[in-house]
Amino acid sequence: MERESSSLSAAEQLLTKHLRTLQSQMENVLKGNEKEILLNLVRVLDTLAVAKYRNAGAPQSAAVHNVTFFALHGAAAALKPVLRAVKDVNSGVPYGPISEQSYQAAVAYLVGCGELMYMLRLSAR
Repeated sequence: MERESSSLSAAEQLLTKHLRTLQSQMENVLKGNEKEILLNLVRVLDTLAVAKYRNAGAPQSAAVHNVTFFALHGAAAALKPVLRAVKDVNSGVPYGPISEQSYQAAVAYLVGCGELMYMLRLSAR
């Protein structure tokens, strides 16, 4: 549930503006690629969510932990513009291997949304 912008602190307003800018940039990228981008984001989220269970007991680097933490924190915010774009698309979802470039772009977008959402949560306290 979002609060009215008049009740947000200056920090929350700035972070919300940055999050909306990031989501808007994703909306511009989506044109014609909605289903592929949705599938890529879900693949990345799935990979990150189960990675620690596949390597149970193995040490995890701080960098990998941070990517996973922020990507999962940003999932809802990251998926919002994508799900809005695909809600009326009736055709099937393309399936094929994800390119390294697409994977890295999806991770960067998820982490960016996650960092902003995490800072928003901290600033709301």
